[in-house]
Amino acid sequence: MITAWAAQLANQAYWLKQIGEQDLVSEFVDAFQRTYPDSEDYRLSKQQFGNKLYGMTHIILADSGYYQRPVNETDHQWIYDYFRRNIDDIIKHTKEDIVAEVGISFLLAGLHDDPVVKKARAAIARAVDKKHGMIPSVSGDFDFAYGEHRNVLAIMLLDWRAPYIGPNVSSDPKLFKQLPYGVQPAA
Repeated sequence: MITAWAAQLANQAYWLKQIGEQDLVSEFVDAFQRTYPDSEDYRLSKQQFGNKLYGMTHIILADSGYYQRPVNETDHQWIYDYFRRNIDDIIKHTKEDIVAEVGISFLLAGLHDDPVVKKARAAIARAVDKKHGMIPSVSGDFDFAYGEHRNVLAIMLLDWRAPYIGPNVSSDPKLFKQLPYGVQPAA
């Protein structure tokens, strides 16, 4: 499953922990590292290299509650070290989405002046088409629907704002007066 959906599984492991259901984060990280040992990167296809990187960024993004809280670099040192060692290959061989998520991962840890952030920002700035004011889709299309993810990430990376706690049922109960059928606020 990790070789098919690394980012989604990282999300699910953190969601289970965050809702108090079960903490499988360590088991997931161990399985991830066994699935994608760094010494085997040379065997990865472009798609699998991207999947590995998405999984790594989503471990950090999920730990932040999706941009709501800072993360500690030391909690994910193996990921930050990997990104530092491989940033040039990441920029050269992956999509802008991944490059932006790598840079954002550093910003979430307060590492604003890290060379990885500077390289990621420069790569993303180069990718923006000046005429259209956005990064095109992988097929070269400028329809925002086909490039929303990468362009939102580009904006976040280039114009970083501190993590921000979003609305929730405790802090903003008026927003949640009518919950979807079957959903109950956590106690």
